[in-house]
Amino acid sequence: MKIILVNKFHYLKGGSETYYFGLAEGLKALGHEVHFFAMEGPDNVPCEDEDLFVSSKDYNGPTSFAQKINAAASLIYSKEAKHKFQALCERVQPDIVHMNLVHRQITLSILDAPYLKTHHVPVLFTSHDYILVCPSYVMLDGASNVCDACLDGKFTNCFKRKCVKGSTAKSAMGALEAEYLKLRKSYRKIDRIIAPSEFMRGKLIEGGFPTQQVVCMQNFAKQEFLDNASKATDKTSRENPYLLFFWAPF
Repeated sequence: MKIILVNKFHYLKGGSETYYFGLAEGLKALGHEVHFFAMEGPDNVPCEDEDLFVSSKDYNGPTSFAQKINAAASLIYSKEAKHKFQALCERVQPDIVHMNLVHRQITLSILDAPYLKTHHVPVLFTSHDYILVCPSYVMLDGASNVCDACLDGKFTNCFKRKCVKGSTAKSAMGALEAEYLKLRKSYRKIDRIIAPSEFMRGKLIEGGFPTQQVVCMQNFAKQEFLDNASKATDKTSRENPYLLFFWAPF
């Protein structure tokens, strides 16, 4: 099959990129043709599709007022991403599209690429965080308290609690983005959402996603990591190696 993997970063930045590149490696090993759609960047791994990558966006750096207004619009919906993704689809003619981190830098505008609907291309989305039900990604409010206030679909809670980095402005944009995607029913254009744990799957369903749309599929681990978990110096059972992976924003 021809598969397009989508992720905002095309270099080893964190766990989602480890998954993204590892998935590509595994798919290629099985004989599939893999293509990429991401954001431009000086640290990117070279690939044949980079001519259609979207312009680099950094929402954390210093900007002028005009740049902030433009960034606010492209954060929610990127016409550039939609048009470039359409061009990539026409070139590659994919059998399936697998999205990872796409919000804000790429946006879900790519789901409006006409090719997907015309050719009935299935779309998968791996949920690496809680962005589908929480504008701040991590289900923590502005005071770093565990928060699930937006699970009822009222994303104004994000603004009220300054959930995005403790900033009123950024929290307002996060809430606006979530409301916009809900209004446009953008997530209905995704055929399957992959949650890496039953806990996350439960939260997505609690947040309104249909049970049949969300499946639990644990993240894979390369054999080298499993081998390390079974070394003689390891205190785990040599017969049943145990691998603990902990991720949290610092």
